[in-house]
Amino acid sequence: MIGRRNIETRFAGKITIREENAAAALEVMSRFAADPRWLIYLPPTMSPCEASALPDFLEHPAEAFRYYKQEGAERVVCEQKHMGSRAVVIVCKNEIAATRRFGVNNESGIVYTRTGRRFFDDTATESAFLALVRDALTAADWWTKFNTDWVALDGELMPWSAKAQELLRRQYAATGSAATAALAEVNKLLANTADPSPTPPLSGEGIKGVGG
Repeated sequence: MIGRRNIETRFAGKITIREENAAAALEVMSRFAADPRWLIYLPPTMSPCEASALPDFLEHPAEAFRYYKQEGAERVVCEQKHMGSRAVVIVCKNEIAATRRFGVNNESGIVYTRTGRRFFDDTATESAFLALVRDALTAADWWTKFNTDWVALDGELMPWSAKAQELLRRQYAATGSAATAALAEVNKLLANTADPSPTPPLSGEGIKGVGG
């Protein structure tokens, strides 16, 4: 994995991987990623459209439609974007199917992020979520209709804070605590400002005049 490498792909031809990119990817995948046998798909990120040329707009759909038109797309599907966290969900019918397809033991699914890390820090939460998805697939007769015993889903989980609990605690909790602690003192100050004590008039003593 050291040095510049070329990879032949079925759809995109030859792809060159620069050394600095390979080193960064190797560190992420070796230190933080989930079991690589689960990682059959890493979704791309969403690209924003160009800055709008229209007045009073930072972004506008016109630029997005213009891009697709230039690329030769004749039909565009638009849908509402929900503020969630990107997640890949792999659900197997049972542990036997997981072992057969992915070579793992004592697991029947996983939820991981766009960068290949486990989505949930708590295994109990992950297991409960996978059970809900598996029950829904079973109720819909998914396994029989598609003649499969596993499925991979790419979507977003809401609310976004479900994934960001550690981020909230580490990055924003201190600011929130400081603001809460200071609020009482700020309220006292505002109360005193709203009902100030009479200010004594200025005395001429000690004040020097300027001029003749």
